Amino acid sequence: MEILAGKLKKLRESEGKSVQWLANQIGVSRHAIYKWERGKCKPDYEHLVKITDIFNISVEDFFYDAGSSKSPDESVLTTVEVKHRLDNAVSFAHIRNCISEYTKQLGIDNFFYMQKFRGDVGKEPFVTTLTDIDQTWIKIYSDSGFAKIDPTWDYCLNNVAPAFSSDLVGMARDNNDKQALNFYSTLAEHVAQYFAIIPIHGGCCLGALIISVSKSSPEKKRRVAAALDTMALVGHYLYAAVHSVQERLGGHSTSVLSKREIDTIALLAEGNSVDSIAEKLFISKAAIFARIDRAKAKLDAKSREQLVLIAAAKNLLPHNMAGMKTKSKKS
Repeated sequence: MEILAGKLKKLRESEGKSVQWLANQIGVSRHAIYKWERGKCKPDYEHLVKITDIFNISVEDFFYDAGSSKSPDESVLTTVEVKHRLDNAVSFAHIRNCISEYTKQLGIDNFFYMQKFRGDVGKEPFVTTLTDIDQTWIKIYSDSGFAKIDPTWDYCLNNVAPAFSSDLVGMARDNNDKQALNFYSTLAEHVAQYFAIIPIHGGCCLGALIISVSKSSPEKKRRVAAALDTMALVGHYLYAAVHSVQERLGGHSTSVLSKREIDTIALLAEGNSVDSIAEKLFISKAAIFARIDRAKAKLDAKSREQLVLIAAAKNLLPHNMAGMKTKSKKS
């Protein structure tokens, strides 16, 4: 945070701009700028993007100083280039390779990304996963039934701030959560002794991006901490790229959805069941099923999840999606 604070002030002063000018450009108060420049807090994702646009720099220029072992001058990829690659990705393999290359560049050993449709409230929800971890952990994860109790999902569901594994293990110990402790212990044994998790709350899906190192040494921990802010930004690019590829896989129908169909899909995206949607719209369940089937046909969607993903990717859903509920129903 100290690096960001110092560089933000230097950038502003080097351009000869006042605090009020920068506040007006970003759409925040002068007080917010003062807090950022003094290191009392840091800009959120949207404000950080505005700052990089205003000063025409990459995010790396904020988070790495001249003495860093991973300075921007040594980087092969910048966040701008990562975004460009992800925007043009045509398969999940392209996304995975891009993120893996970037994280390795930052000194991160592995990444693991999970994205779940909010409307899927089953005990074993369908989850899109991308990772450069070898298949050994994937098999252990599946055989151990970790998908049902994965504590990282619970954390992301109820939090927006990133967290380090040491904090998560501490919470599990405080709560005497033996299942969570077993999960973290198994993860440390086979993949990562230290990691950070970044929650990504999107319009219709919940994402969890984990960056990890195999050894829990001070240097390895420092690398994870140094990469956290940058990877939080990349996580949002990753979320959008997954939706884009989902849309490509689901077809490119341009059929227009009716307002009733859009309203129904929006309620599905909030995690409502067909019964609940029927009650909210004061119509029968059969009518809801019919609307969903018509919308799936128009958008070439094979499932309700894919229907919402495609509708969201096409920007067809209402723009109040950011305020939707994030609490999952218990089965």
